Amino acid sequence: MLEHHIQKDILKQLVHAPEARFADLKPDSVEGNVFTYHLQQLIKAGLVEKTDDGRYHLTAAGKQEGIASELTKSEARRQAHAIFLVHVRDTEGRWLLRKRMVHPSYGKVGFIHGEPKAGEPVIETASKRLQQKAGLHAELRIAGSGYITINHGDELESYVAFTLLTGIVSARELIESDSTGENFWATDPDFSSDEFVPSMHDLVAQPASEQPFFAELTYNL
Repeated sequence: MLEHHIQKDILKQLVHAPEARFADLKPDSVEGNVFTYHLQQLIKAGLVEKTDDGRYHLTAAGKQEGIASELTKSEARRQAHAIFLVHVRDTEGRWLLRKRMVHPSYGKVGFIHGEPKAGEPVIETASKRLQQKAGLHAELRIAGSGYITINHGDELESYVAFTLLTGIVSARELIESDSTGENFWATDPDFSSDEFVPSMHDLVAQPASEQPFFAELTYNL
């Protein structure tokens, strides 16, 4: 388990960027040799890689470490992380989509998502998230649930237990972006294209009946 605050800060910065140079990562208050030591420790641990042009980025294992509130042992990382996904369209049939600006799946397009809260119904939590991130309101219902596994080569990149909620929103002014993503409306998007989170194609293909579905989805990148 990593405990040094400099190493945690490096991982936190790289969660919010696909890659970064040494000068962008190093705080002015930290001496160069000290910072280099901790950066090398992350590389030795297999959490950070350096590209040929001198930039640094997270490995699949580093992405998991960086998004965790506490850095955990590898065995704990294999436990499913609970999330909800908010699948909504407007009255014209357009899809509300979000381009992620944090890892995992940095730069990929998917649904607005969040984490359930103990003591609060997931529909209520998801409704608040939709309002917070997009400025929209919808009468949501649970469409289904299951597990999503994403492997990157031989490494596990993410493993989540998901609940998918769906609803219709009336067109209104959309919050276009914040520090973690960009929202937009799309008509007839190609969910199988590389710009999307890999699970999107399968999630939108699930039955639209009132009976919630259950799915176990696995993707190898």
